[in-house]
Amino acid sequence: MKTIILCFVFLLAISSSCSVAQGESLTTVVIAPIAIELRANNNFMGYVGKLEFDYGETINVITFGSGVLGNVQALAEVYKILEKEMRPFGIYHIKAENQYGVILSGMLDASDKLNPKITLIKEGGIVLTNISVEGREMKKKYIPRVFLGSGE
Repeated sequence: MKTIILCFVFLLAISSSCSVAQGESLTTVVIAPIAIELRANNNFMGYVGKLEFDYGETINVITFGSGVLGNVQALAEVYKILEKEMRPFGIYHIKAENQYGVILSGMLDASDKLNPKITLIKEGGIVLTNISVEGREMKKKYIPRVFLGSGE
C-alpha cells in the first residue's frame, strides 16, 4: 500500500513539474530576431523588416520600404499577444493586435532557434514571412548597413 501511494505521489509530482515547465517555456522563449518581408498574393510587396518575438508578451515588427522619392520609409508596429498556443517541438500559434487595431495571426516555428520559420497573416491578407532572395536584394540596395536578423 505504501508503494502505491509513493508511486502516486511521484507521478503527481512529475505531472505538475511538466505542466509548470510547459507554461514557463511560453513566457521565457528567446528567439533570434527574424529578417522578414511582406507578401500579398504570393508577390513581394517591396517591404523588408525585422521581427522580434519578445518573451511571449509582444511581437515587435519594423518594416522598411522605398519611398516615392527614392528615400527609405520605416514603420514600427508593436503587437500585443492576445492568444498563444505552444505545440510540440517549439511551434507556436499566435494571435496578436497592434496599436492600430490590426490583427495578426499565424505560426512561428522556433524548433531551430537560430533560424526560425514564420508565417503570420494580417487581417487584409498581407503575409509576414521569412525574407526571400528578392527581399535580400532590396535590403542590399536600400538599407545595406541595417541588420535585420536571422535569414538575412
